[in-house]
Amino acid sequence: MRKLVMLLGAGFFSLVLVGCGSSEEAKENLEKAKDKPKEAENEIVIGGFEVEGLEGREIEVPEATVDREYVEEYLDEVRPIVENTAQDLSRVVSPNARLGNRALILTIEVESIEQARQEAREGRRQLRQIEPPEDLEPVHERLIDTYEDALPAYENIIEAFNGEDVGTLTEIVQESLPEIEQAIVEARSILQELQRAATQEAQQAE
Repeated sequence: MRKLVMLLGAGFFSLVLVGCGSSEEAKENLEKAKDKPKEAENEIVIGGFEVEGLEGREIEVPEATVDREYVEEYLDEVRPIVENTAQDLSRVVSPNARLGNRALILTIEVESIEQARQEAREGRRQLRQIEPPEDLEPVHERLIDTYEDALPAYENIIEAFNGEDVGTLTEIVQESLPEIEQAIVEARSILQELQRAATQEAQQAE
């Protein structure tokens, strides 16, 4: 089993983990989104705001005004795909990270990277097979783009592993892990907004 044990400064560890949760501003945006008026009796507004991702990078959730009946139907198609293929970085980086000699020791197994890459490819393939309602096409396209954004980073890490140059590998991992996590956070932000809209739909239907 090939693996990389990395000695990194603590700053990199915080870099990787920043953005996993919503900022206060992001929470306010989500609350505002909940209160958006529906455009018509049978329509609901999705997205149209930004949340904070890794290192303060903005994640835009595209806006769409959609017939209520389509929201849950679309969510039922994409939710299992995202939940099964946009895994957090604990699948790639060992959760047994520890401090040693003032450096953070992370263990990364190439087999885990390869599996995560395969899942991302499969998720992209499945999403491409879905034909969303016309009004949800911008949301769907952005969801696919999150997978497109992550795949080069996976490829770069695997290529660096195969090169067996530890210095290059360490550099590539430091550059690529944040890109992967940013894509994961974005995919899950879009899914969260779809779930919010579906919940709002159910409440208003009662």
